[in-house]
Amino acid sequence: MKFRLKIRQAVGRVVVLVMISALLHLSVYWLEYNHTVFAFLSISDIVITGILAAFFIGFYRRVIALNLELAEDRYRAIFEHTGTAMIIINNDFTIASTNSEFKKLFGYSEQDVVGRPMDKIIAPADREKMHNYHVARRVDPESVPSHYESHIIDHKGRTRVVLITVSMIPGTLQSVASLIDVTERKQYEEELKNYRQLFHQARDIFLFIDMEGRILDANEAAVRAYGYTRSELLSLTIDDLRLPGTDASRRRQMREAYQYGLEMETTHRRKDGSTFPVEVSACGIDVGGQKAVISVIRDITERVQAQKEIRRLGYEDKLTGLYNRAYLDKTLERVRPDEVPYSIIMGDMNGLKIANDAFGHKTGDQLLIEMARILRQACRPDDIVARVGGDEFVVLLPGIDETGALAVAERIKEYCETSTFQPVQPSISLGLATKTSPEQNIFEVLQEAESRMYRRKLLEADSARSFSIQSLQRMLREKSNETEEHTERLRILVRRLAQEMQVSSVSLDDLDLLATLHDIGKIAIPDDIVNKPGKLTPEEWVIMKRHTEIGYRIAIASAELTPIAEYILAHHERWDGKGYPRGLAGEQIPLPARILAVADAYDAMVNERPYKRPFSSVKAIRELKRNAGTQFDPAVVAAFLAMFEKDANVASGEKST
Repeated sequence: MKFRLKIRQAVGRVVVLVMISALLHLSVYWLEYNHTVFAFLSISDIVITGILAAFFIGFYRRVIALNLELAEDRYRAIFEHTGTAMIIINNDFTIASTNSEFKKLFGYSEQDVVGRPMDKIIAPADREKMHNYHVARRVDPESVPSHYESHIIDHKGRTRVVLITVSMIPGTLQSVASLIDVTERKQYEEELKNYRQLFHQARDIFLFIDMEGRILDANEAAVRAYGYTRSELLSLTIDDLRLPGTDASRRRQMREAYQYGLEMETTHRRKDGSTFPVEVSACGIDVGGQKAVISVIRDITERVQAQKEIRRLGYEDKLTGLYNRAYLDKTLERVRPDEVPYSIIMGDMNGLKIANDAFGHKTGDQLLIEMARILRQACRPDDIVARVGGDEFVVLLPGIDETGALAVAERIKEYCETSTFQPVQPSISLGLATKTSPEQNIFEVLQEAESRMYRRKLLEADSARSFSIQSLQRMLREKSNETEEHTERLRILVRRLAQEMQVSSVSLDDLDLLATLHDIGKIAIPDDIVNKPGKLTPEEWVIMKRHTEIGYRIAIASAELTPIAEYILAHHERWDGKGYPRGLAGEQIPLPARILAVADAYDAMVNERPYKRPFSSVKAIRELKRNAGTQFDPAVVAAFLAMFEKDANVASGEKST
């Protein structure tokens, strides 16, 4: 309302000024037309004329003043109501005036900024630049930009990005600047830049697709994944990246994606024709009023392979690579009643526990792997071979009758015997059964094969026991310098000494085993220590002393050796308690171990070894006497001497006759 009143007042003033201006012009014209008259005018006429001229000059000046006032009001109205924040800047870089939009935009009052340096509102980083522009503009306005971005600090201390347009006010050293706040636009541009960067740097494929399937945009991941250039991709449709024959489903999926969003797994094609599995997550967007779909596509080749691997591992024995029990059961469940004949072989390994205890589980694992190799070698490529327990295996032979299954079992036995695996010979007990009619349940056939396997294991127990002992003896002879002759001599000495002592509580068979296998633990000791010709170092002795404990574990793992396990553990104990591994003394040491200690020491002294010359019998006897009560049981030494004297007497009697 106040503005309108000012307008009406200004219009009234213009009308008056126009009328006065017209009267003034008429007066001047009249004076010019009648200039000849002045020569004849009286003084009074001239005075009157002067008064009139002064009057008209005053009016003319008033007209000019009114015009200036009107112009100032007009420009002030424009300055205040232009809709853009504006500021007038003095020559000394102070603020002369601001409009209401400036106050509204930045929150400053007139008193806050008018007369203050521009530095008050300019961000520190831009102050030098704007001051340089201000100075240069007053020298050469064309040398500095009239439009540029800068940063203004509002009354709350927040920095706002503004687009500034500056021009000089004609006839003055002041400049006027308009400021447009572009903070939100800059933020949007920055976000857009970040999104664009994310779009192109994302590892996942991004495709913008219109509802007709045309590819509108694609990121760098898409270029890498599909093998096309970006320009090539933008000339394709999504159908070119899908498997042939999926056009109809694509249209339905596009509609669903636009309306509700869509997640699915499918297969895409590369430029070279190869395919790869993908996971697609798509949703609808509007691009310039056009319906479109943005698809985030992830190559899931590794995940699919991992899932296959998980499924494979779920059905595969990790150690041997054979199938496992789960796969065996699943396969048996799929066997049709009319699938006859159908044979099953079940096997249980021999000696796995001994291998684990003597040589460690790594050797035991290698033995299992060797058995798996043998079983696969003995079967057809399509036969199912599974490891169903620690040392149990099952072979499924579809289409094979009992005769064929027996041939497979024979091949398995043959391959075990000819295996070059060391240090334990592979051995397995087998049982088999055959499904011969549709009425038979395949799981009952499996149970029958298992029963026969256990019966076979019992029947083979003696031969398996003999095989195990022979294998251990062979390994010990191969490992150390112990000869078969030494073993036989020691076995005879131990048996005779036990008889001399009238030992009845200990089985002579056990003593034979002890004499044969007391050092069995050495098979797990490194060769360079077992067969070292010189003296062992302290570190080597620590390793060597472990053979008694290893021998004990081997014996405990074998039913036929369990009775002598404690004797093997104690055969290096001393009567005075200074032996190993437990430091037993006196009668704490089992009697068979005390008997073995004397007999083994005597045989070692009187027979040649790689690292020493043999003693005479007399010297060996002297050593036994000297160590009786410290290293050896005195009673056992006495019995040995008595036995030795009897032998000497017998020999003397034979000579005299």
